[in-house]
Amino acid sequence: MEQFGAVELACRLEYLGCGCACDFDADEPDENAYCSDCWESYEQHLEEAKDANGDDELTETWMSCEDSGEWEFNREQFELNGVAFINQHQELFDKYINKITFNTDMEYDVEWADDDNRKYQALEHIDEDVILADLCMLKQIQKFFEENPDEDICGWNAEY
Repeated sequence: MEQFGAVELACRLEYLGCGCACDFDADEPDENAYCSDCWESYEQHLEEAKDANGDDELTETWMSCEDSGEWEFNREQFELNGVAFINQHQELFDKYINKITFNTDMEYDVEWADDDNRKYQALEHIDEDVILADLCMLKQIQKFFEENPDEDICGWNAEY
């Protein structure tokens, strides 16, 4: 979605045991930093982190992380780039997809137009598969904005 204007949020540190991500003003937190949203003390967090990581020698409750996996798409960028892409490729979408169903978790199920033909098609037209994947995600974001007219940001988590 980055090519359409979505941005990945920065992640500087991730707490061990709970996975909460955070930014610090300094380059690294002090040695007794802990996730106050999940634990009442550094000592409690450290014990849980040791157990979760199977490492009795652990002395810090956090680790550096490079990618947050959290993404945002603002409405203005979506309407400028995402909607244009959907409109440009709607015919391709209609050719291969009978129906796309969104659930409450911002996930979707696809009903292909002709499953046997689609499997063969996928082997020969990789570019169309990429376009279809982008279309499905963009349609998911479009649905979010339609259902949430007061929201200017659509956010989600994605694994690499």
